Amino acid sequence: MKIYSADLETTVYENQDHTEAWASALVALDSDEPLIHHSLAETLEYLDSQNEDAILYYHNLKFDGNFIVKENLLCF
Repeated sequence: MKIYSADLETTVYENQDHTEAWASALVALDSDEPLIHHSLAETLEYLDSQNEDAILYYHNLKFDGNFIVKENLLCF
């Protein structure tokens, strides 16, 4: 099982009416090399391709979790 620290980068600009995740990053706890993806969907596809369970620790899950739930609901 791989354990990662994870984070999303989101849009912030004047007069925005919604927020989007534009980048997603993972760093395995046994590595110094970040895995940078251009979307949360790309990160989820990467994790699925690894064929092993993973634990992701987000430093701000209350915020990032909204995007994770939305992305997973779009898959169904």
